[in-house]
Parts: sequence; structure tokens; C-alpha cells
Amino acid sequence: MRAKQTSREMTVQYFRSPSHPAGYALIHQSASTSDDSAMNFDETDTAATLPSLSVAEATRQIDDAQSDLLSRLHTVKRDILAALVQQEEAFRNLINTARKDDRTLDDAQTLRFNEFRKVVLAQNVSTSADMLEVRKEIKSLDAKVTTLDEQVATTRNDSLEFHAQAQQTLNIVTDQLSELVAYINRGGNDKKGEVSSSRPQPPPDDQNRGSGNTGGGGDTDRSIVERLISADR
Repeated sequence: MRAKQTSREMTVQYFRSPSHPAGYALIHQSASTSDDSAMNFDETDTAATLPSLSVAEATRQIDDAQSDLLSRLHTVKRDILAALVQQEEAFRNLINTARKDDRTLDDAQTLRFNEFRKVVLAQNVSTSADMLEVRKEIKSLDAKVTTLDEQVATTRNDSLEFHAQAQQTLNIVTDQLSELVAYINRGGNDKKGEVSSSRPQPPPDDQNRGSGNTGGGGDTDRSIVERLISADR
């Protein structure tokens, strides 16, 4: 069997890639053929197309590629876990800081509230004490006013009683003075009658003078009594 010879070289190259779990063979062919002849294979040509690498070598390269890929995956996994741990630690620190800030703020607010409460309680105590003092003063004033009212009522009653007693005493004194004046007038008239009977009768003019003097004496007595009554009133 004869045909135009076409020389072909077939090489097998293995490469490793992180994106593939195992290496694979890339067959690169370089051929020089005649322009117008078809290729007829014989046993020699078929033998020449077999891989130049043995199965053991290919298996070893595949294992190496898998090992390298697993190593890289392990490294990536370790880096990712380390990054996640760092991120978690950072978040934890932020949360702890926020909690501490919240506690500090709560403590500060609690202290301020306690101080405000103390001030308010102190003011309430002071106000209560002032109110007690005011109430005591009001009660004292009420007691004084009540005492003054009682004293005024007592004084008024005493004044009324004194006025009644004074009026009664004045009436008694007036009656006694009236009786005394009447008694004096009667005694004077009796003495004058005795003297006039023992002596000669005076002229009419002298009689008139005597009667005028007697009348003047009665008026004087009455004016004295009236003055005494007015003074007592």
C-alpha cells in the first residue's frame, strides 16, 4: 500500500490550571502534506501517532496538579478563614466598644439623674420646712387674733358693765344730792322764818332782796348738782 507520505508530528503537552481539578492533555499537531494527495495510514503511521508520554508519567503529573490545586485551595481557604476571624474580631471590638460607650453614657445619665433627684428632694425638703414654718406662724397669728377677740369681747363686756354701774351710781348720787339740796333749802327757809319772826320786818325792798338772794342760792345749788352730774357722766 502506497501513498504520498505526509509527515506528522504529534506531541502531547500537559499543563496544570487552578481552575481545573486535574491536568488534561493538549495535542498539538504540526503537519506537512502534499497539495493533492489523500492520506493513507499504515501500521507505521499508526504507531507514530501514539503519545510520547507514558501512562505513569501522565498519572504522576495529574497527581501533582491535583496536589498543587488542593494546596492552593487550602491556602485560599486558610486566608479566607483568617480574614473572617479578623473581621469577626473587629466587629466584636466594635460591639464591645459600643457597649462600653452605652454603659458609660448610662452611668453618666444615672449620675446626673441622681444629682438632679437629690437637688429636687433637697428643694422639696426646704419647701416643706418653709411651709411648716409658715403654717406655724399662721397658727400663731390665728391664736393671737383669737386672744385679741376674746380680750376685746371681755373689755366690751366690762365696759358695758362699768357703764351700767356708773349710770346706776350716778342715779343714786343724783337722788342723794337732790335730797341734800332739798334738805338744805328746807333748813335755810326754816332759819329765815325764825329770824324774821324775832326781828322787825325789813322794808319791802329789803324783803325783795332777801327773797332774791334765797332764790339765787337755790340756783347755785342746782348748778353745782348739775355740774357734778355732768362730771360723773
